[in-house]
Amino acid sequence: MKPTKILIPMVIAMLLTSCGETTPTDSSSTSTGEKESSYQMIIDNKFERGFSCNPGNGNDPDTGWTPENRWPRTVDLTYGNDSGPVWIMSQHGDIYSLNDHYNKYTGDKVVEEKDGYYTFSDESKTVSVNPSTGSLYLELNASKEYKRPRQNGEQWSHLLINEGFSKAVQMSEVDSVILNVDMEMKKFVDHMGSSANSGVHATQFLMYLVMKSNNTAEDGGFFWFGIPFFDNRYPNGLPESGMVDAGGAGATSKFIYGMPSRDYIEDGVLKLNKETHIEVDITPYILSALLLAQSQGYFTKSTYKDLCFQSMNIGFEIPGTYDCGIELSNFTLTANYSE
Repeated sequence: MKPTKILIPMVIAMLLTSCGETTPTDSSSTSTGEKESSYQMIIDNKFERGFSCNPGNGNDPDTGWTPENRWPRTVDLTYGNDSGPVWIMSQHGDIYSLNDHYNKYTGDKVVEEKDGYYTFSDESKTVSVNPSTGSLYLELNASKEYKRPRQNGEQWSHLLINEGFSKAVQMSEVDSVILNVDMEMKKFVDHMGSSANSGVHATQFLMYLVMKSNNTAEDGGFFWFGIPFFDNRYPNGLPESGMVDAGGAGATSKFIYGMPSRDYIEDGVLKLNKETHIEVDITPYILSALLLAQSQGYFTKSTYKDLCFQSMNIGFEIPGTYDCGIELSNFTLTANYSE
């Protein structure tokens, strides 16, 4: 199978701080001023505060049809916590939208609760979260979004969550950054079969970190650091990759790196109905990403220590006619500081 690029979210993650900034309550220090040995980078890693959900904006590519009840504004999907969401949910390219059903003006649904899980759903997707255990189930049924196979250059369906980091952890400060997460793919249905074109059609479940350089000569440049968990085109895992995101719908013209998935997933990709624990120090791969970018003429003025973490997103991009559901839990991204 010829290599194909990992897709990039069409909604760029929010960049909340610059590399040199910290918040007024710097989480790397204790109340006594002593520096902490580690820092949990994900603000709401148990999803207790819900989601600020951006509306779907897709339409039928042949007729331009959109639902009559389309709600064009952001809607908060919450379940009792008054702190306000820090996660932003994207439904970019989706014809159907959770916002149509859960806005307080014309919406026709309320959140369902069963066995500690709060569930939101529309015609093509389901979001179910247990804030007590930190479990989140995302399901995107692209068979409800596509009336025919998607063609090259057309929009595609997303179900992503995005969070900016309250503190821009710098690579010069850390010995390691450990990603921990448990995942299980609970649904996968291939509606394409032999008609699939690997350059156009795929199911992907990925995580992206936005890595920014604080070297002023880079003029605030950043690159995408990808951690793939599932891509149906690569049943034996994804190889390491690096390229510029260009020449397609939603292209950002930024360098994009992908980790080799067999290094942190036993079979290289998630398997249906198999619980998978992932634990990996991503710092060596960030160095690999920078060196690969520099070999292609990007970030040539930056060093490893110039880089910092800005934001992240995780979830589905499905440009083919596939239905998929994945649950994640015990989700942490921990920066361990140098002594």
